[in-house]
Amino acid sequence: MKCRDRVLLLAIVIAVGSSIAFAQQTTTNLLQQAQELHPPEHPVTQEQLRTYFKVCHIESFSLQLTHEKMEQQRKQLPEWYPQPVWDEIEQAVDNIDLPQVALPIYQKYLSEEDAGWLIKFSATPQMQKLIRSILDKDRALQHEGVDPNQARSQAVASVAEDEENAELRRLAALMTPADERELKLRATHLEQMQPLLAQLRPEYNQALKDKQTELAKAITSKHAGELSQAKRKFEAEHPTDSQPHQ
Repeated sequence: MKCRDRVLLLAIVIAVGSSIAFAQQTTTNLLQQAQELHPPEHPVTQEQLRTYFKVCHIESFSLQLTHEKMEQQRKQLPEWYPQPVWDEIEQAVDNIDLPQVALPIYQKYLSEEDAGWLIKFSATPQMQKLIRSILDKDRALQHEGVDPNQARSQAVASVAEDEENAELRRLAALMTPADERELKLRATHLEQMQPLLAQLRPEYNQALKDKQTELAKAITSKHAGELSQAKRKFEAEHPTDSQPHQ
């Protein structure tokens, strides 16, 4: 892989919130490097993070996958489970403010300057096409059962391995000399950001999962009486062989 293409790929990897291990690198090495780094002096702002999430389609991508997973969970609910309670849980999960959940994590790893550059880089028409392509691959991998923490990295890796990737080649071809100079100047810093992404994404996914669980537990607790009554009523109307008949 050409030096320019490697740096360009690094920029793409960071823009989509992922990480990729090049030759002589491993995920373990990236995590070890991340532990040695310090939080930025001027971290990403909430406004920047909201813009970054929008430009990189993070919220729409997450919402679609969440809906699919919750639909699968709904199908596994016992027959007596009240649909309005499940609807309330699903609505609460839909309403989660993703940038707000993510902000404390991103502020540990991403600077205000880095965020500004990533937003600018990601907003170009060519990069938007490439981001959508990566997200489509990520979604397909998750549908196949790949862990969310691994799916994005595998999606990006498939782009890296595809030497004939049309969008990647087009993105490189449309770079101006000024773009190439800026990318070259950022090369070392992009390398340094690699271990941060290996750490950031799993932390964010866990924080989001914890928030979803917290909301579901709160709503379930609020409707505990209703749930208990629905279960008793169902069992009374559908006695099993293991239950004594009245």
